[in-house]
Amino acid sequence: MYSYKMKYKVDVPENFEDEQLNLYLNLLIKQGQVANPNIEKIKSCSFLGMVYDNDRPIGIGAIKQVYKTPFAKAEIPELADEYDFELGYIYIVNEERYRGKGIAKDLCNRLLEKISGKNIFATTEENDENSMKFLLQKLGFAKKGKAYTGAKTGKLIGLYLRTAKI
Repeated sequence: MYSYKMKYKVDVPENFEDEQLNLYLNLLIKQGQVANPNIEKIKSCSFLGMVYDNDRPIGIGAIKQVYKTPFAKAEIPELADEYDFELGYIYIVNEERYRGKGIAKDLCNRLLEKISGKNIFATTEENDENSMKFLLQKLGFAKKGKAYTGAKTGKLIGLYLRTAKI
């Protein structure tokens, strides 16, 4: 496990300095999966997470402001009201030294702790080479509904749900 060298910050957006928010935005842009990435979207999240290797930010994630369109697109709109949180913006820089070290999993677990006892969903590309798909499954998420085409990427997207542990 490489995470012992990593420093994590998981907190509400108000507790991130402007410089940190700008670094977060840079990584969100680099991720390339978000339509119109901007500071306002970042600040609208319930919780933000950043991972640092020494002082260099290498990863981001968030518990996001919820939009319910994925439930309609996955043809399970009846479940939408049961989920008020979304895990998203997960990104670790694509460098060999960070691959397979559990950094994204550690970050996700820290974010998920912030909403313990709540239902949460995530969306990700339905591709067997997409590590996020397998990470979500390891974190207790299960694919539900039908896959749909993403508006920004044009790729097939799956909706993954995790029900609260009671």
